[in-house]
Amino acid sequence: MMKRHADWLEKMSVAGIVGGILQESPYGVIIGLISYGACLFLTKKTGG
Repeated sequence: MMKRHADWLEKMSVAGIVGGILQESPYGVIIGLISYGACLFLTKKTGG
C-alpha cells in the first residue's frame, strides 16, 4: 500500500514541477521537488 502512495506522490510531484516551470512559479517547482524527495524516501523505505 505504501508503494501505491509513493507512486501517486511521484506523479503529483512531477506535475507540480512541470506546472511550476510552465507558470514560471518557483513555489510549484519547490513543492514538486520536496514531494519527489518524499517519494524517493517512501520508495526506499518500503524496499521498492
